[in-house]
Amino acid sequence: MNKNIGILGAGNMGSAIYQSLKKITTDENLHVCDSSQEKLDELNATHTYQNSEDMLAHVDIVILGIKPQTFHQLSIDCSEKIVISIMAGVSMESLKKTHAKKIVRTMPNLAAKVGKGVTGWIANESVTSEEKQNIQAILNTFGTSIEVQSEHMIDAITALSGSGPAYYFLLTEAIAQTAIKLGFSKEHATQIAQGTCIGAATLLEHDTKSATEWKEAVTSKGGTTAAALAYFEQQNFTQTVEGAIQAAQTRSTELNS
Repeated sequence: MNKNIGILGAGNMGSAIYQSLKKITTDENLHVCDSSQEKLDELNATHTYQNSEDMLAHVDIVILGIKPQTFHQLSIDCSEKIVISIMAGVSMESLKKTHAKKIVRTMPNLAAKVGKGVTGWIANESVTSEEKQNIQAILNTFGTSIEVQSEHMIDAITALSGSGPAYYFLLTEAIAQTAIKLGFSKEHATQIAQGTCIGAATLLEHDTKSATEWKEAVTSKGGTTAAALAYFEQQNFTQTVEGAIQAAQTRSTELNS
């Protein structure tokens, strides 16, 4: 990709995106701005800035990786740029304060830091098909990207994949805590919990079987797994997960500004 890309914000996500973008472009085409010189120095990037206007003069695409409260205090003119926002709770309407005609709202998740993220995104009507291809190429550098057709679906994917890693961590934490209660050391409990969850996820990634098919494959009639799954069903596990996701979606809608 020959476009000059600017990243505003060199925090956890901004720095992860910078490293990921090197898969599809060169350091020469990447520009990073942050008020912290220390964060910029850690990136060892070719083009760094502490003033956003200085960076904007050199880029075609701007990725907004700053905190929402910082954005609301920001005054920038991106009228000739494509603006891609990764900020939670900042609506397409609010992003118009950048004066950009071409706006993309995205919701990546934490796994973008290791190239395994899931990112939902939507572009406004001013973004062309060719530009969408470039946007998808950018988002795919840090995992899987899914284009949605209406902005309220960004709230849905926020609740599903945006918050999703926390659900996975909760399950891992619960298994580890139970292992300790069953007599394992904290170290071994952590190994059991993490190894089991990561192993199962790896099976899903590298095999054609679905989660449902793997669940059935590991469950013998009248066996230990069947007993555990029956208990989950008695406790309305699926409905509990659904309710939690709906709560997260509702909160995402409330936070939109």
